[in-house]
Amino acid sequence: MARSKRTELLKTRAFLNRLEETIGSLPTEAEKEEVRAKIATLVDYLNSVNKALQSLPSQESANGLNKTIESLQALITKAQENPVLSGLAPRRRGTARKRTRVTTEEDMAIAKADVESFQPLPVDEIRSRLLNDRMCSMGRLRAIAAALSIATTDKMTRESLAHQVATSIANLKGYKKLGGESVPSTT
Repeated sequence: MARSKRTELLKTRAFLNRLEETIGSLPTEAEKEEVRAKIATLVDYLNSVNKALQSLPSQESANGLNKTIESLQALITKAQENPVLSGLAPRRRGTARKRTRVTTEEDMAIAKADVESFQPLPVDEIRSRLLNDRMCSMGRLRAIAAALSIATTDKMTRESLAHQVATSIANLKGYKKLGGESVPSTT
C-alpha cells in the first residue's frame, strides 16, 4: 500500500510539474495584444486586396472598351486618309534607334597601347587607374574593353567594366607567362 501511495504522489507531482510548464508557456497579455494587432493588420490588408479585385474590370466589361478603341482607330485611319484632316490626326512614332558606339582606329590603337602599359602593373593598381575618371574616361575604358574583346552595354557601371578589364589583363599576363613570354613586372 505504501508503494501505491508513493506512485500516486509521484504521478501527482509530475502532473503538477507539467501543469506549471503549460501555464508558463501561455502568452502574456502583451503578446496576445501584439498577435491581435497583427491579425487586424492582415484583415485590413486582405480587405484592401478584395476591394482592389472588385474594382478590376472583367473581360465582359472590357468588351465595350474594345469596341470604343476600334471605332477610334477607324476614325484616326479615316482622318489620315483625308487630305484636309491628315494634319490633325496623330501619327505613330517610330521607334528610336539605338546609337552604337563607334571605336575609331585611333581609339583602338590608344586602347591597345594602354593594355600593354597596364600589363606590368599589379591587378589592384590597374583597377584603381581604371576607376579614376581623371586618368581614364568612360569612353577610353570602353575602348580598352573593345580592344580586349569585352562586350559592353550602356548600363554597365564603371566599377563592373573596370573589374572585367583588369581581370582580362591579368588573365592575358598569365597566358603570356604560361606561353614562355616575359612580362615586365614593377615589383
